[in-house]
Amino acid sequence: MCHAFCFVIIGKTMTICFLSILKSKPGLDSSYHHTLYAIFSAGIKRPVTPEDIEWASSSLAQLDRFTGLGWILAPEPPALPQTFDPCHHIKTFDGILANSGYCEDKAQHLLSSLAVSPQQKEAIERATVGQTKNDLWMAYRKKRVTASNFGLVLAAVKRNSYPPSLFKTLLGHYNFKQGAHHLVMPLCMKFPFNPQACDWGIVHEPKAKEEYMKRTGVTIQESGVFLSDSGLLGGSPDGTVSADCIIEVKCPYAARKKTIIQAAEAKDFYLKLDEVTGLLKMKPTHNYWHQIQGNLYLTGAGTCHLVVWTPLDVVILFIHKDPAWANNISVLEIFYKDIFLPHILSDIK
Repeated sequence: MCHAFCFVIIGKTMTICFLSILKSKPGLDSSYHHTLYAIFSAGIKRPVTPEDIEWASSSLAQLDRFTGLGWILAPEPPALPQTFDPCHHIKTFDGILANSGYCEDKAQHLLSSLAVSPQQKEAIERATVGQTKNDLWMAYRKKRVTASNFGLVLAAVKRNSYPPSLFKTLLGHYNFKQGAHHLVMPLCMKFPFNPQACDWGIVHEPKAKEEYMKRTGVTIQESGVFLSDSGLLGGSPDGTVSADCIIEVKCPYAARKKTIIQAAEAKDFYLKLDEVTGLLKMKPTHNYWHQIQGNLYLTGAGTCHLVVWTPLDVVILFIHKDPAWANNISVLEIFYKDIFLPHILSDIK
């Protein structure tokens, strides 16, 4: 995580950053930042201590919202769990590239090296718990096709059309559009990107989970990224309820003033009323359907509890693993090998 400032805008990116020291240029006023901060008065009269800074930073962090900070470094990332073998870090795409064993046949080397054993999959999932708050989570998702993008990829394969925007999305090149709100645009799953909608979901997801636990009496366990055996695909459900049940939470911004039934009247909503039963059900053509099915197959769970929350309503739907969806795993992996990986390698010098 890094924080940056300018006179008007303060932004944030959730990727690993490095501080670069700019070389001085003729005419550059190096005292500008002193002038900028001179316009703000301190909140206390005594000298600010490191303890003051730590208290302020930790208090802001507990709000779980973006806060711009000037000249205050983010804390060091937490230590890896003791059960996490450091050698598993080589299962990140960048880790493989840095491996001295990287050979002439780049594609074959990457494909064989990305594959993971059941023990490695379990260790990686545990090490990436916390998701957006965990740097390892981003590292293991990088240059893999993840469940939030399954619907986009499957639609592209069906059309046999792979526009540049698809690869930019898969590689996270649209991150800058929502730096102050979340991690990557595909998580919001809507074009054009709406930062308010994404921020709304982030802020209210804890409320939706709390309401779910209150109604069901079960506890949600945090989860990390679940990889496929090939290591080419990954998925991160919003939590697990049991070994056979995961949870996905949606807080639709467009329905913030509606009940779920009212929201389902919109043609682009992911739920609709069943004409026979009159009950809500999920549209099998929506990207969220592919996201949930992908997470079910990657986690090995049989059921997903889909929690849809608005300030006026909350609905819990049971989405079961669809046997007809299983073939999409091989479709996605073929896309990775034949389309996505060659695109990635074309950019590697």
